[in-house]
Amino acid sequence: MKEEIENLKRQEEQLRKKQDFHETKKQLEKQKAKIESLKGKVKVLSNGNTYSKTKSKSSKKSDHEHKLTIDDLRKDKLLTNKVKKQISKLGLIDESLSESDVDSESIYNFSELESVHSESDGDSSSNSEISQISSKRSVKAIKSKKSGIAITANDKVKHSQRYPHTYLRYEFVSKNMTFESLDLNLFIAGELEIISDSKTKSTERNGRLELLKRIMYLSMTYEFEGLKCYYAAVLREIELGKKKWNDEFQYLEIAILNKFQMKQSSNIK
Repeated sequence: MKEEIENLKRQEEQLRKKQDFHETKKQLEKQKAKIESLKGKVKVLSNGNTYSKTKSKSSKKSDHEHKLTIDDLRKDKLLTNKVKKQISKLGLIDESLSESDVDSESIYNFSELESVHSESDGDSSSNSEISQISSKRSVKAIKSKKSGIAITANDKVKHSQRYPHTYLRYEFVSKNMTFESLDLNLFIAGELEIISDSKTKSTERNGRLELLKRIMYLSMTYEFEGLKCYYAAVLREIELGKKKWNDEFQYLEIAILNKFQMKQSSNIK
């Protein structure tokens, strides 16, 4: 039932975005009609000109100066703000961007919007148009990789690694699980999901298996909180590019686990 509700919510969100997209297109069509009307008026004035050659030259020059161009439309702050607001509702641009950033990346320039307007109204073409415009917004975001331990992590890494809390299945998918909230059973389940994933390369698979076995042996001696710190330290070394999955990590085991108390001997079976 939860999955069905989530699917319905996603479908509702997609339909809402499509509706907003078509409304934006209608507004652009109206604006384009206004521009065409202005062009027609300018053309009528130029055709009805009966002045002398000297005055005709100055009149043509004046008409040329008042001819609307794409650059003129870009400079129209009222119009660009309306377009920016509509596209922002579709999630195609970041409202926090400055005007200079928006202009430099041409996120909402009219030449691109006119090309979008000329496309068909089919769902597939609409999705393609949205992805083409929104891809420019995400250019800066994809230039740097972030650690997989938390989506909000700000530190840059060379090789982002997968963490077990992001690979849990069944009812745990919809829960707000974090790496810190995992218990030993869920940790093992998530790690085995990564190991059994067909996309996992053999070097990483073997390295994760060895690390998991080592953690299971150490769990007889140390509390799981310390073992999670050890696991995170290993993946951190790999993310920074200092180590690989086929390297030894005994130095981390000594450095990390020495900070944690050992289990009482009565609990060790």
